Amino acid sequence: MNILQIIKKHLQSLTNSQKSIAQYVLSNYKKAAFLNSIELAQITGVSNPTVIRFATALGYTGYPQFQAALHNMIQNELSSIERLNYLKPEIDDSNLIGIYQLEISNIEQTYKNLDADKIMQASNLLFQSDRIFVVGEQISDSIADFAAYSLNKICAEVCRLKQWDLNINKMLNEKGKTASSALVIALPRYPNKTIQYIQRLREHGIPTVIITNSAAFPSISNAEVLLFAPIRYISFIDPVSAVFCLINSILLEITRLDQSKAEKYLSKFEEYADLCRVYNKDITPL
Repeated sequence: MNILQIIKKHLQSLTNSQKSIAQYVLSNYKKAAFLNSIELAQITGVSNPTVIRFATALGYTGYPQFQAALHNMIQNELSSIERLNYLKPEIDDSNLIGIYQLEISNIEQTYKNLDADKIMQASNLLFQSDRIFVVGEQISDSIADFAAYSLNKICAEVCRLKQWDLNINKMLNEKGKTASSALVIALPRYPNKTIQYIQRLREHGIPTVIITNSAAFPSISNAEVLLFAPIRYISFIDPVSAVFCLINSILLEITRLDQSKAEKYLSKFEEYADLCRVYNKDITPL
């Protein structure tokens, strides 16, 4: 049951002042999610304590938990324009400082809720696979590219899944011969293509590690291992540093599981880099 359904369920038992808040939230829930209790009180013509009592009447411990529930519900609904209008910098008057503080806050929140056992499970699943499919669309696309590039340095075969074709179908049908798994990055606004890929991977019996921001993601039940990187937003930008940190922790754990294996694949990468002159070595010391 989402927060709007909870409000409707309790509507008749609320006081008249609380009903005014409820009606405003039901009609303007996207905007209400980014109002503090004082602002919501002013808009609805009630006192700040009334807003707090409204939140507790719905079963929340206080206004922050009520607001968090609104955030969780709407983050997949907000368009870029709505983010621009509603998600103002809250940490500092300076956008520059605020963005850095926001990223730090997201990393701290991810670290605080980190489940070391889940990191181990995800790393073991990917480590034991001969082939790893990596999925990510829209904002998750560049993160998935990073994950695939990094995994490719230390794993046997990595397939960056960007379109479903005959070759992909053929590889998935080889699961009896080749141990496969998948890593899926799924951040708001959750693309339908990502959900479709997860369903197809499930149909082929491919175990999946899903990294997402909250339980609001529609396909979490399809995850073999589920990892969360909670994200708070400023404006239309997507702060994703915490997700990169989470991926890097998986990469390091895979390396730790068998360093000699990782060294073997890293040596092949370096041989390729030298052969193809990937990196510029003509650097004159200062």
